[in-house]
Amino acid sequence: SKSDAPDPVNAGTPLTYTITVTNAGPVSAGALTTTLAVTDARYIGIPWAGSALPYPTTAYVDSMPGLLQNMTVTLNDFNHTYPGDVSVLLVGPSGQGVVLMSNAGGGTDAAGVTLRFNDAGAALPANDALTSTLVYRPTNYGIGGLPAPAPSSPYGGSLSTFNGASPNGDWELYVYDNVDSDGGSIAGWGLQLTTVTTDTVTLTDTLPSGLTGVGVP
Repeated sequence: SKSDAPDPVNAGTPLTYTITVTNAGPVSAGALTTTLAVTDARYIGIPWAGSALPYPTTAYVDSMPGLLQNMTVTLNDFNHTYPGDVSVLLVGPSGQGVVLMSNAGGGTDAAGVTLRFNDAGAALPANDALTSTLVYRPTNYGIGGLPAPAPSSPYGGSLSTFNGASPNGDWELYVYDNVDSDGGSIAGWGLQLTTVTTDTVTLTDTLPSGLTGVGVP
C-alpha cells in the first residue's frame, strides 16, 4: 500500500510517499524450507570379501528446489556376522564422498538393524553391538579408499560435506567388505533431504509525470 503526506500538497513543496509491504503468506519471506524423502529398495548383497552387489546402488533426486541444509541417511535391515568388516560410502551428485561407517561394530552379529545417520547423532561403537534405537553420525575408524567406480579418497567425515550444494542428481551408495570371512546384506536404503531456498523480493515504484524524486529514506 502507498500513502502520501501532506495531502493535499501545495505546488512546488515536498511530498512524502510511504510504501508499506506486507506478506500475506502462506510462508515467511526470505527463506523456504523443503523436505524430501527418496529410497532405493534394491537388495544389497555383501560378500565374504570385496564389492557388494550391486556396487553402487543409486537413488535419484529431481527438481528439488534450494540448497542442502540437513540430511539423514537410512540403511534398512542391515545384516552382517562381523560388522567391523564393512565400509559404506555415500557419494553425492557433485562427486563428494562421505564415509557413513567403517570398522565399526566389531564382531558382534548385526541382525535386521536399521542404521540411521545424521550429523547430530552419536558415534558408532568401535566394538559394541549396533542398534536400531540410536541415530548415529558418520564414523570412520580407518578406511582408506574404495575400489572404482567409487571416487578416490580422501572422503568427508560428516554429512555437512554436502551442505550448500544442489541435491538433484544421482546419489550413490558403495558398500565394501574388507575381510574374507563374513558376509551380509542391506535391504535397501534412503535419504531424507532438507533444502533452503532464499527468496529475493524487488519493489519498483514509478513516480507520476511531473514529479522529481529527491531521495529514499
